[in-house]
Amino acid sequence: MFTIAGLGFLIAKDLSQAVIFLALSFVFDPFNIEMAFQKKPLYQRVWLIIQILLVLILFLFLLSGKVIPSY
Repeated sequence: MFTIAGLGFLIAKDLSQAVIFLALSFVFDPFNIEMAFQKKPLYQRVWLIIQILLVLILFLFLLSGKVIPSY
């Protein structure tokens, strides 16, 4: 739900809330948290890496003060 809320805030162009919700979604990881990262299936590792990259990129946008361009 945090990922969906974060994407919703991203669509609504509320960058600070999007970063917060997407970052919080790692706390509530839906995958087995007892399994080591290297042993997780490929799709789970790819999803988590994409998600952390998205959070880092959005955080850098937030710090730089740039706005997300409108389409």
